[in-house]
Amino acid sequence: MLTVSAGQCSPFRPTFTQGGWYAYEPRYLRRIPICAASEGDDATGQLEQAAVELTRLSGELAAAQTPYAAEAWKREQTRWENRVDVLVYRLFGLTDDEIGMVQASLNRG
Repeated sequence: MLTVSAGQCSPFRPTFTQGGWYAYEPRYLRRIPICAASEGDDATGQLEQAAVELTRLSGELAAAQTPYAAEAWKREQTRWENRVDVLVYRLFGLTDDEIGMVQASLNRG
């Protein structure tokens, strides 16, 4: 996210303070699109539940004794990751075309 080359910085560039440390100023951070949950929207709770579930599944996957068990845990983990994707798309109000672009960019990486 931060790039410095030939004296040019990204829009999210930090500023230097004494001792060479970086200080991120609010004027740069405000540009990052972070959605606030609206009243009555249960997406935040669902995202918290998904984070807990994905953490649990990571442990189960690591402890799997057989390839079959590992595959079953991986499928469950994929289902939860897809739920997170849908919640995030909804929070940001993405259209079907925008969702397609996001998914296409993820498949390239």
